[in-house]
Amino acid sequence: LEKSYPNLPHTSRSSKPLRPEMPMEPLFRVNQLSIGYDEDADAIWLIAKPLMVNEETDEIIDPNNDEVPAVRFVATRDQMRAMSEHALEVISQGRPVCPLCNRRIDRGGHFCARTDGEAMPVIF
Repeated sequence: LEKSYPNLPHTSRSSKPLRPEMPMEPLFRVNQLSIGYDEDADAIWLIAKPLMVNEETDEIIDPNNDEVPAVRFVATRDQMRAMSEHALEVISQGRPVCPLCNRRIDRGGHFCARTDGEAMPVIF
């Protein structure tokens, strides 16, 4: 956005960290994400369409189909900057690594081959 509109005033960085409530249960899995900028309102639009599967054919429904609902968010540039910085922070952290085998630990847990079947607590 800053490259396409270099004359826009700079956005401020928020000093408040974004901390979503946990545990988080998503309402749907996103299949298509669109973003746009409204110059007149100086607002950013974010439109998300869910991944939908036809129950009879087991095929993914085209997100451009009129039957696929959409969720629309409108945000200020400051809000989108804060969200994008938070997203980059979350992505950079990744999943935790097992200190014994250096493999990623999934949400459901981790079986570490280096424990030889012995239960051993891993403390982070």
